[in-house]
Amino acid sequence: MMEDAKKLVKLMGAPVIQAPCEAEAQCAKIVSMGLAFGTATEDMDALTFGTNYLLRGFNSKKEPICQIDLALVLEGFAMTQAEFIDLCIMCGCDYTHTISGMGPVTAYKMIKEHGDIEGVLEKVKELNEDLKDRDPTKKQKYVIPEKFLYEESRELFTNPETITDKAEIEKELVWDKPNEAGLKEWLVGSKGFTEVKVANGIERLGKCQGKKN
Repeated sequence: MMEDAKKLVKLMGAPVIQAPCEAEAQCAKIVSMGLAFGTATEDMDALTFGTNYLLRGFNSKKEPICQIDLALVLEGFAMTQAEFIDLCIMCGCDYTHTISGMGPVTAYKMIKEHGDIEGVLEKVKELNEDLKDRDPTKKQKYVIPEKFLYEESRELFTNPETITDKAEIEKELVWDKPNEAGLKEWLVGSKGFTEVKVANGIERLGKCQGKKN
């Protein structure tokens, strides 16, 4: 599916950058280079990777595009990027489990009060010990996962594997006209699309040529 998607995008005349690791991380790097305005994705990790702007909602024809400004998020949360990354890890990410019993509101309050995950863990252990002393039979309110890979997760968000050579990226970011013959041959001949549908799509692509938005 991924190879088909890349082939289709190239036939449509748009460039493809093959990320060495996470796509959102590479997008954030491209944005930081000044080669793109923002990252279009439904994955909020793009903010954790540091993209200036996150654009969501391209899959919906009814709802407007939602633009999230990372600088405004950090200002509203009164947090640094490092604190925001720790908050996102505690709220749930792809790389590790979360602290059982702790929702996003509590996680936010904990990070604001204790500064980072290390400080939160100390506080959680203190609360659990206090509860155990008062009532050994009572269940712990917060349970730290056995393998809480927060340090590894933090490193992946802070220093992700990406292409960092701006010249290399610029070389690949070349827009071209749609390959009409290639699109018809592949989509109709190999993928079973109707010729009329493909022709209409190619016509729409042609009308987009040279437009900014």
